[in-house]
Parts: sequence; structure tokens; C-alpha cells
Amino acid sequence: MKKTIYLLAFAISASAATAQGWSFFDACDKNEDGKVTEAEFAARNKKESKKKGKTFDPVVVKSIFDGRDLDGNGILSRDELDNAPAKKKKKKKKK
Repeated sequence: MKKTIYLLAFAISASAATAQGWSFFDACDKNEDGKVTEAEFAARNKKESKKKGKTFDPVVVKSIFDGRDLDGNGILSRDELDNAPAKKKKKKKKK
């Protein structure tokens, strides 16, 4: 449940930021090479977690990164990070 809330909050904040003209991609891409590595993504999320007084969970951040990395190349493009919705895991139905 906690992971789902975190993923939802991340997706909403990234979408809202893009709509306002601020790019989460640019904030993550510290070396300005036009791509976001897993390390850059984790560093930005760690900084935001600390700023908001939240616990940084590298496992959750890796899950988010992997969900955004639609082509599976280990690098996020601007489109993957700013525009692509995070993948949702299917919930199993209880019988």
C-alpha cells in the first residue's frame, strides 16, 4: 500500500511539474548529457525525500526507474521520464 501511494504521488508530481513547464528530467540530468541514469534518478529522489522528511527507499526508487525505462536500456530518455506513465503491477484477486 505504501509503495502504491508513493508511486502515485511520484506520477502526479512529475505530471504536474511538466504541465507547469518545469522538467523533472532536467532536474535529474545533472551532467546534462540528455539522458538520466539510474544513479542520477536515485540521487534526485534521495534529495527530494530528504527535503520532504520522507524515508528514501532505494528498492522503491529502482522499481519506479524500471517502470519508466520502457525500452529496458537502463537509461531514461526525456519522453520516458516526463511523459510515460509508470507501469502498474496487476493485483491478484482474492478468492
